[in-house]
Amino acid sequence: MVRAASGDVSRAAVQAWLLLRDAGVDRRKIMRDVFDEDGKIRSRLSMTTVQTPIEKESLPMTETNTLVSNQAAANADVRFITPDLVALDATGAPHLIGGRCRNCQALSFPRAAVCAGCLSEEIETVPLACEGTLYSYSVVHQAPKGWIVPYALGYIDLADNVRVLAHIDVAQEKIAIDMPLHLAVGVVGADSSGAPLSSYTFTTA
Repeated sequence: MVRAASGDVSRAAVQAWLLLRDAGVDRRKIMRDVFDEDGKIRSRLSMTTVQTPIEKESLPMTETNTLVSNQAAANADVRFITPDLVALDATGAPHLIGGRCRNCQALSFPRAAVCAGCLSEEIETVPLACEGTLYSYSVVHQAPKGWIVPYALGYIDLADNVRVLAHIDVAQEKIAIDMPLHLAVGVVGADSSGAPLSSYTFTTA
């Protein structure tokens, strides 16, 4: 099982902070989940259930899986929430867009402007591995208007030693730490006109 170095944990904590903040989670709740009592970043974030009240309308999760098949994604006009982090190939298969330091070969996601290992600014864009294992996760029950809830949000350790934060497109009762997952595309909400918004997700085979 891949375990992150301190730099990876720091980047993962920042990812968690930003994504949970954008999802409307209370700042104090984020602090408790990301940092321990001494103010240090948790080396392994524990499973939590976020239930902070938010006076905004969100979309209920349907009983059907939210996953969009690769071929359907290829044939549709997919609108990604973060188009700079994921791309579809000619067959509709998704690939995460990461960075690789030309000097020390360290990988980053999102693509870093400066290498955290050697401080080089020579960072090239590369696709990342599509397979990984679940490191930790939380279940979010409240979100801003347009988000599908509840949803599972987790850290996935990819096969190339990169940790990413993403929606987990698996039934909640079947989610388990260390379970194998692979990259997919999922509908995670809708915009003000009702058009679906997609993101990279991870699901089982």
